[in-house]
Amino acid sequence: MSDIFGLAGTALAQRLSDTLFGRRNGQLSAAEKQGFAGLVNVSAPVKDIYRFDLLPHDASAQSTYNGTSYTHCGTVTRGDDKYTGTYNVDGNLIITHKSLLVGKFTSFNTRDIPGDPIGPVINDSHNTVAMGLDGAGRLHVFANMHGGLLRYARTVDPVPPGGPVPTNWVASGLIGPYPITDPLELKVTYPRLLRFPNGDLLLYYRDGTSGEGDNYLVDLPNGATVWQNRRMIAAGKATLENFYEFRPVIDHRGWLWIAGTWRPQGGDANTNADVHLMLSKDRGNTWQAVDGSPVAMPLVHSNTNARILSTPATNSGIINQPGMAVNPVTGNPHLFLTLAAPRNDGSGISDREIHHLWHNGTTWKIDQVTFLRNTMGLQNWPTRADGFCSEEGRVLFVYTARQTRKTNVVWMVDVTPNPDGTSGKPVEFMIADVPTGDFEFTHEDDALRDQNIYRSLLSNTNADVSNPGPAYHDLSLWRRQLIGVLSIDLSRIADVASGKVRIPHMRQFASAAVAPGTSIASTPSGASASPAGAGLPAIVVPTGMRHRKLFARLSMRGVVTGGTLYGVISEQQNGGITDTAVLPFTNTGSNATKSTPWVPLTSPPDNNLDTTVSMRVRVPTGQTATLNGATLELAVLDGPVIMP
Repeated sequence: MSDIFGLAGTALAQRLSDTLFGRRNGQLSAAEKQGFAGLVNVSAPVKDIYRFDLLPHDASAQSTYNGTSYTHCGTVTRGDDKYTGTYNVDGNLIITHKSLLVGKFTSFNTRDIPGDPIGPVINDSHNTVAMGLDGAGRLHVFANMHGGLLRYARTVDPVPPGGPVPTNWVASGLIGPYPITDPLELKVTYPRLLRFPNGDLLLYYRDGTSGEGDNYLVDLPNGATVWQNRRMIAAGKATLENFYEFRPVIDHRGWLWIAGTWRPQGGDANTNADVHLMLSKDRGNTWQAVDGSPVAMPLVHSNTNARILSTPATNSGIINQPGMAVNPVTGNPHLFLTLAAPRNDGSGISDREIHHLWHNGTTWKIDQVTFLRNTMGLQNWPTRADGFCSEEGRVLFVYTARQTRKTNVVWMVDVTPNPDGTSGKPVEFMIADVPTGDFEFTHEDDALRDQNIYRSLLSNTNADVSNPGPAYHDLSLWRRQLIGVLSIDLSRIADVASGKVRIPHMRQFASAAVAPGTSIASTPSGASASPAGAGLPAIVVPTGMRHRKLFARLSMRGVVTGGTLYGVISEQQNGGITDTAVLPFTNTGSNATKSTPWVPLTSPPDNNLDTTVSMRVRVPTGQTATLNGATLELAVLDGPVIMP
């Protein structure tokens, strides 16, 4: 804990740290809340080395809209006030607030905004959330757009310090009116909100479609209530292509950096080509290349002085919209992108590997960082790297690679260059050991720049709406997943890298299995065979797990004589039964193993009631199913986890 109390090393300091930062899973007594809330007037933010704050709701994960590389940003921090914007299990955008010192979450459902401007999320990974606080303290939210009408709302008044989330919101256009009629607000995608040090907000977005789009910036000056000065910064419609931005950066000097790659009309990720980078020292009004030469606006693909990497027109390996950062110590830019990397074994095979493209003050350098041997398939790439720099000058990025590495591990990699401008040796370490699926990490600008904290949402998501993949066999299984906010104090990142700090970890603590050859006759319409008398497993949650975040997973092999066989995870508490997940077997002759992802249990975690988790099955009327193996597992989330 930061020594803001002047009590470092004392028993009271440890007591404060234990209480405020969830060493006891966030369970505060009334006396503790009252006593510590009035102990000291804290103006500086309070930091712990590592914490994972679970949100008060589970999240929809049927696509990656809660966490993809172009989410910018899903969290906003000012002092000790933290806000999040995420889609819940019903697809509604929920804004939450929590004080990092002593506080509970408050929430607001944006469906309650007059006119319902955000609406329920459309099941499309592009429908991300962009949030920001302006200089006056009003909260702005853009969300749920992919080549469609601008969806935007803001609070009428500044948010109050210490919360709660305001309930007085208004829908709005940008330059044009609301309801939306402005032609440049009819086909909006990729909204990104950035804040300059003086409180000015900057919105970045694309107008148009993939392969035919133009990119714009719009200003909201500090104290203003009307957006202004919309200008095109990259043109693609005229040449039937579009510019896919890397993560835009406002650096420690207030300079704006934008990089990107290009895709032609009718192409896909395998036709992304070339990389341009430009910077602006006057809030995006005039631009220059890294060498100082001016860049004419709008940027076009044929520009040469801002081009920092030339690639083949196809199979460059670039996946659009990866990470970028600017080192606050050196002022040099760092880009983190996938590129095609030929293997050195004479096979002629190339892999899509993460590379570090950076400028050392004199020249550009490029280093291959991962060696995943994942081929060039579009389903095998690692998640796009979330790159950032600490105020101490460490250069880092976060990624996962569930197709080619351990499924649950979230990796952070330190690629800080040597002081002489040569490439440093990458150092890779775990920052979480929980299922994340296709979730992509995207850090919050404000927490990084103002507090030297890496802060990102963390969830478990499915990327492919039409095909959940070989392990998970129905999109409905992704309706409910955990979500929370991961925060790491970067001044102590060496302690995390060395393993001195606990990280979130999912630990299995119970399982039960079905004997092969178990036969189950038809069940009543809509009902399930109960564990009793059917040889199906049931597990009573231990008393010590009642206040923890718990998960269940079902794996099953079975055949049915006709219709569809369903495996069901059920929870029973206080006489009520809830179906947590339903696993369908639609191919009656198949004996393949199918499984659910780890699914959060829905029973209240703090009511001191026994919860029984059981496997049930549904068999069509007049049919018989044979289970040739089934396992029900329960797991708990360990580590620096703070319950809501």
